[in-house]
Amino acid sequence: MNFQVTVSLTPYDLAVLVFIYLHCIQGASIPWEVFEELIGPTIESSSFDPLINRDSVYNGLTQPLIPDLEVIIERLSKIEGMDSILMDYISCITSINTLETFYNMLKALNVLCLVKTSKEITERKKFNPSANIVYFTERSFLGKYVVNSLMKVEIGGFEDKNLLLHCFKKFVYEFKQANIYMAFKPSIRDISTSLISWGLISNEYKEDEKMIDIFSNFTKTLERSEPPDLTITTNHLENILDWYLYNLINGTVTFKDDPSYNFVQSIIDNITLHNKSLFPRIHIIQYLKFLETNSYEDAFRSLHNYFDYVLSQNTDAYFHISSLCLAAFYVHFHDADLAIKSFDEATKVARENRDSITLNLIIVRIIKFIESYPEHSAQFNVKVEQITRFLKSSSDSIDASIFENAYRFDSVTLFRRQDDLISMFEAIYKYTVLSMEQLKSERGLNNLMQFKANFWNELGFSSLGNIYDGFSKPSVAVEELNQMYQSLESDNLDIVKRYLKTTNFKLLNYNERMSTKMLQVRYLRIIGEYDLALTIIEECSKQCVSVCSDYRMKTNFEIEKCLLFLDADLGSRCLHLATNLLEYNQLIQNGPGVVRCVFILFRILKRNGKIEEAHQLLEQNMVNIMQYPKFREQVLSYYKERNLIAIST
Repeated sequence: MNFQVTVSLTPYDLAVLVFIYLHCIQGASIPWEVFEELIGPTIESSSFDPLINRDSVYNGLTQPLIPDLEVIIERLSKIEGMDSILMDYISCITSINTLETFYNMLKALNVLCLVKTSKEITERKKFNPSANIVYFTERSFLGKYVVNSLMKVEIGGFEDKNLLLHCFKKFVYEFKQANIYMAFKPSIRDISTSLISWGLISNEYKEDEKMIDIFSNFTKTLERSEPPDLTITTNHLENILDWYLYNLINGTVTFKDDPSYNFVQSIIDNITLHNKSLFPRIHIIQYLKFLETNSYEDAFRSLHNYFDYVLSQNTDAYFHISSLCLAAFYVHFHDADLAIKSFDEATKVARENRDSITLNLIIVRIIKFIESYPEHSAQFNVKVEQITRFLKSSSDSIDASIFENAYRFDSVTLFRRQDDLISMFEAIYKYTVLSMEQLKSERGLNNLMQFKANFWNELGFSSLGNIYDGFSKPSVAVEELNQMYQSLESDNLDIVKRYLKTTNFKLLNYNERMSTKMLQVRYLRIIGEYDLALTIIEECSKQCVSVCSDYRMKTNFEIEKCLLFLDADLGSRCLHLATNLLEYNQLIQNGPGVVRCVFILFRILKRNGKIEEAHQLLEQNMVNIMQYPKFREQVLSYYKERNLIAIST
């Protein structure tokens, strides 16, 4: 799409002026919501810039309309009471062939409707009470738009008018090819005579029209390139880019199904270097798009180009923010060493500038990094406990998301260590409340729902976990891993083998890596590779504790070790370990862990011929077992087996 950014009138402006004219002078009762939808995107952007200012929030003007008449009509048709108005509107705008008509509309709005003060509105209504005119002041919502349009007409040169006419004709022509136009077509009428009676067609601008025609014919042979098919104002494009960037960052589900998405894609594909310098957000958009496709060099170049521009604005915060963004870039590509260097650089500069707000943001990013890659926590100059303590003791006046992330990480740490259930539940509750109070995006909600789903699933309450799962969408890596576990349960071992063979463990975070190792252990158990499985269990058990004191994961691997010995018909060798695990899980009140240990001891006792002791152990723990739906079927199968043996004897 060939487009041009302009300060003059655009076809979109002309489309809006028709609505204002019909409402204010011709008595069309147009809902105010229509003008909010139309004029909102042309107001100066709030500069949504998540890389530079974490507090910058998208202005929420609903989704900005793009300069496409089909999209405009489709959006406005959803507003109640607009059907008959849209028929008149389409009849009007498709009957206009010259700029003269629009200029006369503006002139009429200026003379008949635009006033300086509210007092003047009262005076005009008293002077002519029967006039069906809507008045507005220069400072009003409509007044500012009309005044701004009048100024654009004044400063617009001959070439601007020529380009405007060309783009407007294209604007209407493309609309006439759309399905929505075909739906309205039977009710559309030619209102050229009405335009004359309204005084919108005169000879005042005929000279301009004639000169445009003469100039166009004269320059046809001289033109080396086609004129742009679309013109758009800076404010309008910035609002559309803000909306696109907001949805791209927050992962809005229906984002890519919207025509505005395709519009921005066309803009990005055809933007000139000059326009890129005017709209640096495009560098951010390209950076995020390259991250999606894991294009390392292209993403790095876009990030560099963006900060090359913003650092020239001489703002102190930009340098350490650029270092922080560079760290996030390296984290995405799993380059932990370079990420840590960038984190250190960002922290150092933020402290030198005494920028406490950005320093808090950097620390939040560091704890998120440590949560995903705890094996690198020792490379930072401060301990994890010091970081969370610092964040939780921050001033109440700072952003609540600082406390939210502090309590989230605190709950993760306590969950892994399993040493204080009450403190863990308190931290999770505080994290949940703070997160729900300031939800700004689908991604934020998704992160919270995933966290809660994982938490309840680990505690054995899968029914609660499933509720939260219904509101969340896991990452590609986690979704693929879940499918592999399902394949393992369904005995589709070839699929699991292929997955394990092609998985690059260096590209996985801690949780993903440990879950994949657990999958590998279970796969090796099934195919009888007990020695290799035992080696992996020993390595992971040590790593869990040394890296992040993750005793919960260590317990899971040790339970897997017991199951391995049972599969190898060496249950007596894990009796001591299973007994210790049972006592440990009872001590820390890990219900699912207790049940799994009970089942292991039950199988060991059975194989040693101690049937009564085995069932006595089940009965002693029956209350605990029946709490968890996923274990009920298993315990019932043990009792059915016992009854069948009793019947046969």
